[in-house]
Amino acid sequence: MYFIIAEAKARLGQDASAELAEAVTASFEDYALSDGGMIGFDPSSAADYIASIGSASLAEIMVQKYIAQARDEKIQTYNDLRRCKALGQEFITLQNPNNTSGGQNQWPLRLPYGNSDVVSNPNVSAAFGSGNEAGNYLFTENVWIFGGSR
Repeated sequence: MYFIIAEAKARLGQDASAELAEAVTASFEDYALSDGGMIGFDPSSAADYIASIGSASLAEIMVQKYIAQARDEKIQTYNDLRRCKALGQEFITLQNPNNTSGGQNQWPLRLPYGNSDVVSNPNVSAAFGSGNEAGNYLFTENVWIFGGSR
């Protein structure tokens, strides 16, 4: 919740330092509880980390939110990345070399059609594709709200 408040304040041009500090501290506590201290997110070191990240700019808030959500909030992370990209803001660049196919980063732009839709609707079947191209629309065709045609 603190990350959402921090983002809203930053977008309004307000100081979000306190909310970012609360969010990062909560993230440290969450990681410490979930991993039994194995990764090294000691809640007592959160203040030192917060001091090292500098200002509570929108970019920094989004980066810290991305790090905090990476463990168990993948849908929220995906939605944040999509939302920011739609606004022309790309704070996180995804460049995982293990997530490429044919030299293209395989970041899904949309959810897939259901099997029953593909089988029973010729329009959806045509959009889905066939052979090696089947399903590639996930990575090449945006949903309509982001400029896609389908």
